[in-house]
Amino acid sequence: MTVVFELPSYEIVEQDGHYSDEEIQEFRETVEKGAHLFFKYARQGGLKFA
Repeated sequence: MTVVFELPSYEIVEQDGHYSDEEIQEFRETVEKGAHLFFKYARQGGLKFA
């Protein structure tokens, strides 16, 4: 099951699965709270894992 949000609009661009409105709202809030980190690490070229 998948939900993909577009940034910075936070619109759903892909959804596979049956999520409740409450679950979608929780996902959206998580993305909104973390968006600044997504942009920060994207500017730095991503995360490097050993």
